Amino acid sequence: WDEQMIYAAAHQDLLKDVHLLVGTPEHLARVATSGNLRLHQLQALVIDEADVCLPMEATSQLMRRLEEACGAFAVPRPQLLLAGASIFASHVEQAARRGWVQAPLL
Repeated sequence: WDEQMIYAAAHQDLLKDVHLLVGTPEHLARVATSGNLRLHQLQALVIDEADVCLPMEATSQLMRRLEEACGAFAVPRPQLLLAGASIFASHVEQAARRGWVQAPLL
């Protein structure tokens, strides 16, 4: 979906029971900060193109927004999955150092 479709779906309340979300950090961060998605209901979040995007500010912004949403509702953070064409152990280690993943598996 592009952003226009997400906003239309949010307007119709179609995103209220979303439990799995997949996207690049930039796109997910825009959706997260728009308020159109109930982040505290997510069970899993898949960061696509993580091999390229982990160092980007959008990833940090997304994770901050996710922490805020889960903290406000006192719910656990969703499982985070990293996806990319060339994920290396260093990418996973970087995410673990930042506290984004816990007990990662390669």
